Amino acid sequence: MGRKRAPLVALCTGLIIALTGCGTVAGTAVPDPSVEARFKLDTGNYPTTPRVIEAGNAYDAWQQEGWRIATAVTAPWSVLPSLKDVCHGEGDDPAPAFSVPMLARSTNGLTSDQKNAIGGSGFQTGFLACGTDGVQTRLRGGILRFTDEASAKRAVSAVAALNPSAAPALPGDFPVKDATIVMYGANPAKGLLALTAMVARGNLVVMSGMSAPTSAAPTMLDPVGKFMAAQVAKLGEYQQTPFDPTKTAYPMVPMDDGGILGLTTPATEGRGATGLSANNAPLNGWGTGHAYELRTAEAVAGLERFAVSELNWVFRFTDEQAAARTLESWKGDKSEPITGLSAQFSGCTAATKQTLCLVRVGRYLGQAASTTPAIAKQQAAAMYVRLRSAK
Repeated sequence: MGRKRAPLVALCTGLIIALTGCGTVAGTAVPDPSVEARFKLDTGNYPTTPRVIEAGNAYDAWQQEGWRIATAVTAPWSVLPSLKDVCHGEGDDPAPAFSVPMLARSTNGLTSDQKNAIGGSGFQTGFLACGTDGVQTRLRGGILRFTDEASAKRAVSAVAALNPSAAPALPGDFPVKDATIVMYGANPAKGLLALTAMVARGNLVVMSGMSAPTSAAPTMLDPVGKFMAAQVAKLGEYQQTPFDPTKTAYPMVPMDDGGILGLTTPATEGRGATGLSANNAPLNGWGTGHAYELRTAEAVAGLERFAVSELNWVFRFTDEQAAARTLESWKGDKSEPITGLSAQFSGCTAATKQTLCLVRVGRYLGQAASTTPAIAKQQAAAMYVRLRSAK
């Protein structure tokens, strides 16, 4: 999309606030003498060596599989360019939907009863994206994964049976002929109408829906149909991690990609009712540049992979030049370097509520954030040391 990123704005909105808050990792500065002597960096009490990432339970694995699904999810703004922003709040936070509670936070295009019906139909995980014009119009959809084809079809039928209103018939020119309208309902208080359609393809279900002012109702089927058709065509880009419940408790999904997630700072926030293990936190994981765009509405040139652990991010680019260009673009012209590093490789900017710091090593870029400037700089300095071990 090529949208310009707001200067160092922390990606801590919507779902992550609801589940984990925007807290910071507290810590007393206890510099590692060997690191300080070598790089003259204050790394506080944060780890300076990469960590090993493993799934602690099934939810951990299914959350990461959700990030993998995002690779094949259609960007809403590619269908309707007027939707330039990512939806946040009101149940439309783009994120891995690895359980019914997380599904409930990922889409407002279904009722609570319908989401529960999905959970009772062999649901495993998914990813739903959402784009908005920043006012009232939202286009949402993506991919849900089930145990098998029968479960996927059963889920569509169960959700359709719980449609709160009589749905209109799909027109003959609707691009996906076997799709079913599963949600059609109005919110008179807000003057909004919502429409959602589903279709099963193997053990996957494609969902496409829209909410808009009631006056726009006659035109809603067109973008819903275009999104669904584009999503069905893109399904082949998702390479499913195999899962045999008779052999393992959860899929052996790669919890890290080339060690990139191990370069982030460990999460410390509570897991709430998500079911994730102590190894994990909501939204943590790794994904592709496309998955990052779905989460932020920002297409970053040359971004190959990202990893996120609460407010700490690591980005891997195709080459060093792309990483350097992104560092200069993101840190802006009012940043200051971290002590011990030059402005060529670092930059910190004080935002409204947080200080955000960036560090670069080769084709890797790291971001740390905290309400306390010293902690943000310590986290970034420790990340810089860890990035030096990246390949």
